[in-house]
Amino acid sequence: MRNKIFLIAIFFLFFAINFPGIYAAGDIEFSNLRPVDFEGTRLNSIQLGQQVQFTADIKNNQNTEQDFAYVVTTDDLQKQVKWITGRLSPGQTLSPAVSFSFDAEKPYQVDAYLTLLPQNVLDRNDPSDYSHFAKPENLLASPLQVSFTVGGPISYAQSTQKQMIPDWFRHNAKWWSLTKISDQDFAKGLEYLINQGIVVIPENTQAEGAPEKQLAGWLRQDVGWWSQGLLKDDEFFKSIQWMINNGFIKI
Repeated sequence: MRNKIFLIAIFFLFFAINFPGIYAAGDIEFSNLRPVDFEGTRLNSIQLGQQVQFTADIKNNQNTEQDFAYVVTTDDLQKQVKWITGRLSPGQTLSPAVSFSFDAEKPYQVDAYLTLLPQNVLDRNDPSDYSHFAKPENLLASPLQVSFTVGGPISYAQSTQKQMIPDWFRHNAKWWSLTKISDQDFAKGLEYLINQGIVVIPENTQAEGAPEKQLAGWLRQDVGWWSQGLLKDDEFFKSIQWMINNGFIKI
């Protein structure tokens, strides 16, 4: 049993290193970045020297707990970077907030990132290099952004949350893991999720290998675990990249 767990851990480590950038949208919802005062009232403008809190809504759609860092920057992750950390229970919703003030009447852009914990993201040899917060492999959801000029109106440029993985695909995954549906039918379901934007992959992904080749046997057990909620969506969908690169799904 220990050897089996070890091999599975090595498998996912391999995909995390070699196939970054794929995620299943909907695991963690991250939306509605907005400036508020200390009573939580949304602001329509920001004044010189005013203390402002930037808050956003987070929801955990997974069946497991999720540690996170809510990171906010006013200078593109240079020096003006603040964060708070927390843990979301399954189904829990939070609206964390961090405060800033602005000392110049000029345009500003505030970016918010939802990431893994800083100790798992930042380089221990260079902990002031905050660019790691923006790397795709460290993100739990797409970043959010708000722009404004001190004393002027506020505009929003936020990523739209993708659709959640539909229940029918989880049923398909379970049936495929039990060999009750064909490789082709299962692959068609995966291709549909990609075409609908429910699963996002890098634009430069190239398919290699023969489509008629049967899906690797070691995937079947992982798919079964995922269908039962024993593997996170992002962990399972790393294997999709393998299927694409080996010709099982054509984009």
